[in-house]
Amino acid sequence: RNESYVNWDMLWRETEPNHYNTDDGTWEGEELDGHKFDCKAVENPNNWRNEMAAIYIRDEDLKIPIVPLFEPIVPVWWWHVFRFDCTHYCYTPWRFQLSWDGIIRALQSLQ
Repeated sequence: RNESYVNWDMLWRETEPNHYNTDDGTWEGEELDGHKFDCKAVENPNNWRNEMAAIYIRDEDLKIPIVPLFEPIVPVWWWHVFRFDCTHYCYTPWRFQLSWDGIIRALQSLQ
């Protein structure tokens, strides 16, 4: 046990969804008919990273609050401002409000 981390509070900030032109929105590494880079709405987004993190947090009985970002951002695929990146660059004031509100709520839950 590293004593320097005893008084730290932690939280898990969910990863955000991908909106690539694939069935589950994830990048598969190759171009699809020249349209792979067109960000689009995704009906069944792949949330494997957050699902694995939630299982680990639960199974290890960790008291780490989760900041939910994945589901609220699924429908706003058009927030991607750069055509060739359907993962990052979701710039809008509402996106940051969502993040900061989730972080504040998660930290408040630790009190």
